[in-house]
Amino acid sequence: MSQPVQPPNADTMRSQTPVEGRGTTSQHDSASVAHAIYNETVKQLQATHDPNLQRDVLRQLDEMLRGGDQSMAQITSAVALTPDERRAIEQKLGAKFGRDLTFEYRTDPSLLGGIVAKVGDKIIDGSLASRLNAMQEMLLGAR
Repeated sequence: MSQPVQPPNADTMRSQTPVEGRGTTSQHDSASVAHAIYNETVKQLQATHDPNLQRDVLRQLDEMLRGGDQSMAQITSAVALTPDERRAIEQKLGAKFGRDLTFEYRTDPSLLGGIVAKVGDKIIDGSLASRLNAMQEMLLGAR
């Protein structure tokens, strides 16, 4: 049976961190710290001898680094959506992002119509308010 992957402890990181004792870090120092964390993580993952765990952990880390919870979709609409509309949105976003998503629904009348979908750091703005704002900017810019 594989041993669980343990995060590096503070003592391990202190010995590998070149910024110990300094109040500020330079870009070079932060790269060194990131490299040390990466190396320790890879070492811990290799010690598990479990390629499935290694792949899953690296996938999770990648999603975290890409910004936010990549498995949560926040859907905001001007009015409450019907179950059929929710199903259609869930199918389209699941296909677009290539994975199962958890959906959270909100209403915001200021959208005027349409929806805004947020998955991690990706935002798909299909609201009427944003379209009207874009048209206003275009018209005012044409003066």
